Amino acid sequence: MDTSTTLPVSGSPITTTSARLPSSVLPQEGSAPATQPPLLRTFEPAAPALTLFSIPVSNADVPALSRTQPPQLQTDATPGSPRSQLRAAASDGDGKAIKRLLANSKVDLNAPDPATGLSALMLAAGEGHDDVVFLLAKGLQTQDIHRQTAQGATALTLAAAAGHVDVVSLLLGKGAEQAHKDAALASAAAAGQCAMISQLLEQGANVNHADRKGCTALHRAAAQGQLLTVCALVAAKAGIDQVNDNGDSALFLAARNGHSGVVQSLLDQGAQAALRNHENEDALGVALLADHLPVAKQLYLAATPTPASSMAPASFTASATRARHETKECALINAAGEGELTQVERLLSEGADIDSADEMGWTALHNAGWRGHDAVVKCLLSSGADVNRADKNGATVLMLASSAGQLAAVQLLIDAGADLARSDRMGNTAVDMAKEMGHRLLAMALSMCPGTTEARMPAMTTRLAAPPTTTASSSTSSTSVAAMSSVVEQGGVKPASSAKPMTLLEAVENNDVVAVMRLLEKIRKSGRAGVARLNCVGEIKNTGYRFWEPVKATPLRAAAYHGYGELIELLLRAGADVNKAVPGGGTALTAAAMNGHTHAVRALLQAGATVDQANVWGRTALMLAGQNGDTAMVHALLQAGAMVDQPATDGWTVLMYAAEKGHLTTVQALLQSGANCSLKSRDGRTALSIAKKRRHEEVAKCLREHGTTT
Repeated sequence: MDTSTTLPVSGSPITTTSARLPSSVLPQEGSAPATQPPLLRTFEPAAPALTLFSIPVSNADVPALSRTQPPQLQTDATPGSPRSQLRAAASDGDGKAIKRLLANSKVDLNAPDPATGLSALMLAAGEGHDDVVFLLAKGLQTQDIHRQTAQGATALTLAAAAGHVDVVSLLLGKGAEQAHKDAALASAAAAGQCAMISQLLEQGANVNHADRKGCTALHRAAAQGQLLTVCALVAAKAGIDQVNDNGDSALFLAARNGHSGVVQSLLDQGAQAALRNHENEDALGVALLADHLPVAKQLYLAATPTPASSMAPASFTASATRARHETKECALINAAGEGELTQVERLLSEGADIDSADEMGWTALHNAGWRGHDAVVKCLLSSGADVNRADKNGATVLMLASSAGQLAAVQLLIDAGADLARSDRMGNTAVDMAKEMGHRLLAMALSMCPGTTEARMPAMTTRLAAPPTTTASSSTSSTSVAAMSSVVEQGGVKPASSAKPMTLLEAVENNDVVAVMRLLEKIRKSGRAGVARLNCVGEIKNTGYRFWEPVKATPLRAAAYHGYGELIELLLRAGADVNKAVPGGGTALTAAAMNGHTHAVRALLQAGATVDQANVWGRTALMLAGQNGDTAMVHALLQAGAMVDQPATDGWTVLMYAAEKGHLTTVQALLQSGANCSLKSRDGRTALSIAKKRRHEEVAKCLREHGTTT
């Protein structure tokens, strides 16, 4: 008989005894809405009636998994009532009392608790009392054994969610149908019961069964952050990109709820990050809106180095990466997306249909406009391509080019008569898309063009007009975007609020992952000028620095200084110079080592940082770590090949620095790594003489034991 079980809730196990149901299956009257993740729309209960269970229990609408352990379940035990006595005995696992009550022919085995709807069999199954379940099941018909509550719970789903293997085996042998097995699988998946999932799959449960909202077991597990369960289901051939009725995949639900481990696992297994649901949302966008920045970073990195792929509609993935039939039209769409002008001209001359679209409604002009292949866009427009052709989501080429920040392509499209007032199925115009994706200057320019649905904003138009005397009414759509093009080339202007645009270094200092990602995307598009901005040197505003390290930093060095691992990875992926030195010679590696960020040091070393690069005083990362007594950092640098006896400009070695500060453990680690304790500085001092002068007796004793006498 199971007397206890351990449930993984909120990352730590909670042990529940036989005196109460597991936390994931206990009723929480009136509290379910508060524990349900606000963004988990798919799992809202269908009816506002009493919500009893905080895990999926059937293939009906399923609430989200509770993250707190509710109070002990109370039955309606009324003295002298056989029904209440039976439920109390079942919950407690009192087999003798059950036998005595079963001898009373007046006892109704199916009588539910008025407060919870649970029968005696359900209570026993949820608690894992297999002997009591056996006794009760003998007196019930098959349909009564698998009877559901108003919320869809059965004895089998409760036992599966709690991980009671013996009880589940017993109930499966009592005429369980396919629907019962599938519902139990969903419950086990949401509760993270991996062993139970294996058992149910062996018994024939369908790993890809979807409930009436289209949710599968993988959806349940991903939404609740059950990493091991997700891995088990994917290994069992669960449809990794299968979507529910809202168009949400498992990756989307994990991203929406901030489960970074599940997101990474699904990405590693090949989940498509570019999919969009029926509300035209993608996983990255939802993660950003929900402020799940680590998840947003994972999705952003998964999309690079494809240009602007973090905001790519699913149609781009379909049109640019999916194998196509070898037709002229398909070849034209592919060539336009790759910017192959000669190939496009050849296919057009051979009679390819210029407005032919792929399965998502993208034409050659859509592909070229979104990717910013201006020469191809110009060629297609001059050949008669429909500039206002919309894809299946209602998006025109102008909308796509605006969302990707393709300024030159936008200019060509507007000159060709693109409709600025047109909106897609979500009601978004080109101006809206430019704003949403952070292309502020482009959005400002578009809003000034005649024909937009935006307010005319005369004050802003006057500010951005070239000569102060030029009126807004004299501006055309072409000159507005052209003027803004020159503004962008000059590095940006202050908006109407006179707020200074944030630099990359400032975004790093603020640990603003979203701003950094957007700025890196702009830098990537700007070519060589962007590389210069990526490695530009500025001042770190944080004043907690060492006197030998000037407060100068590149964006990468600033991220390393603060130990911002996510930003370090983003900057390295964008091409930041890992060995760039600031005035004074400090590098990202010395900054990370000085401040004890071992994870940052490892990332920089893996990216090719020179381990023994020194500042103007000749001090290396190893010396800075040794002086701080950071033994773990010292070990990491030595393993990376740091020279243990390399001297600084004054002749001091890392052993001398550690001895001066009295860091015994660090001194021992250096000696074990072969540090020469007999070396002398330029003024003739050794590590031992330095330790003795500083009265670090234990350090001095350690150095004597290694053969030093002076």
